[in-house]
Amino acid sequence: MVPDKRSFLFGIGIGALAVLVIVAGLGYTVLSKGVSLAIDSQKLAASIRTQVEEAARAELPVVAEGLKKSVPAQIAKNPIRLGDSSIRISNIQISLPSASLRQLENELNRLAEKSVLATLDTMNFSQLADSFGAITHDIVRETLRSELAGKTVNVVASKWMAVPVVVHVR
Repeated sequence: MVPDKRSFLFGIGIGALAVLVIVAGLGYTVLSKGVSLAIDSQKLAASIRTQVEEAARAELPVVAEGLKKSVPAQIAKNPIRLGDSSIRISNIQISLPSASLRQLENELNRLAEKSVLATLDTMNFSQLADSFGAITHDIVRETLRSELAGKTVNVVASKWMAVPVVVHVR
């Protein structure tokens, strides 16, 4: 039996119409209800945490070295000045000689420089990087929950079509 040409074209037409109806139905559903986007806040926050920790581990020692080089100049630029100082014992006030006062100021400036440099030398950058990472992790998760969860964003697909995207944060 030879299929007739009309039946064949009719079948193609019905098939094309069915596909068109399905595509139109899907398009209507997408355009009216939108697309759902699920974001795993834990995975995203963990990924960002790792990146922050790696960057901090690499950059903090470099920043500390730069600070070490600038500390003497900063202290020289902004030295500790005591002004006029005196010691009061009962009702007697004794002013410190200016040479002693300058010597005390110099010693305080030297100690300030030494303390800052010692602090920079003994800093645990790995622990500090871990702390930055943990803080970043918490901020990212909280921000995703408070700023994106349940929000609908219209994504412009073309001049005449915008697709609503509903964001769900897990």
